[in-house]
Amino acid sequence: GDHRDLHLSIRRQRQMCIRDRNMEGFNMETFRTLDIRGLSFFKSLQLATEEFTRIKKNGILQLIVDKKKNFTEDFSKWAKNQGFKISDIEDDPRMVRLFIRKGSKSVKA
Repeated sequence: GDHRDLHLSIRRQRQMCIRDRNMEGFNMETFRTLDIRGLSFFKSLQLATEEFTRIKKNGILQLIVDKKKNFTEDFSKWAKNQGFKISDIEDDPRMVRLFIRKGSKSVKA
């Protein structure tokens, strides 16, 4: 039931967005790093979603992805659905770094 979980988390995320809008401007950051090596895609997605609530518009989240479990494709799709942009992918021998830029269009609740 991963697909349904995804929708649930997106719905939850929207609620979080609404709540966070009141807190906007407080300790929002322009750059954060999230190491998701060894995590499941669903868990990674939850963490990435949380991280993005702390990132300013046009800020960047750097995801460090396991080479063996390469979620790059899945994250690219997810980012596009969120209105985010993959601004860069660095392919390292040991890992993949995925830079996701938080788009400036706000998610409509």
